[in-house]
Amino acid sequence: TKKEEIPFDTVVKYSNLVSGNDSEVKSTGKKGEREIVVREKVVDGVVTESQEISNEVVVAPVDEVILKNSGASSSKPL
Repeated sequence: TKKEEIPFDTVVKYSNLVSGNDSEVKSTGKKGEREIVVREKVVDGVVTESQEISNEVVVAPVDEVILKNSGASSSKPL
């Protein structure tokens, strides 16, 4: 069994609540985690075969959301 990190994605959303060329992190991203179960055949101390038995996401990644200026002059929030 081995664990592997799953990277998070970055999503850009546009909002009139951000001024000029500024950007704002609305929510920070978090890496996820995947658990992989592998069956290995070992002959004389050497792995001769490897077969993936299962591959399961244990913790799903959370996207990072960045707000940028939409260029609109409306005062409606995103």
